[in-house]
Amino acid sequence: MFKQIKNNKGFTLVEVIVVAVIVLILAAVAIPLYNGYIRDSRQSTVSNAAVAIANGLGAMRQSYGDAATYNLSGGSPAVTVNRTLYMGRTGETSLNSLVIPQGLTVVIDGNATAGGSVVVSHGQSASVSHTAFW
Repeated sequence: MFKQIKNNKGFTLVEVIVVAVIVLILAAVAIPLYNGYIRDSRQSTVSNAAVAIANGLGAMRQSYGDAATYNLSGGSPAVTVNRTLYMGRTGETSLNSLVIPQGLTVVIDGNATAGGSVVVSHGQSASVSHTAFW
């Protein structure tokens, strides 16, 4: 009679399916967590930028009083992509500057001498925004 020789190389179909199911379950859990981390990171960036801008404008107003001024490169009130906020005294040549991170939109409402608000939002996610007052 013939002798059957078993050559067990590779994986069975059941083993491959079990591994695929495990990978899919892990992905189903990991992707929403990752998206949450990205959203939280954007919110942190936006909040930090808004507070930094408002603090800078408030300090400028306190230091220079009626002579305070600010200028957003690229035009006011809305600024996007690698822009700079210049703050200082009217007529002063060396102004303090604050670089606005790429992807953020900044809207300043108010004037340099009376105060106002700064709204910073993330360009890719309109629901991520922060308002700070000076």
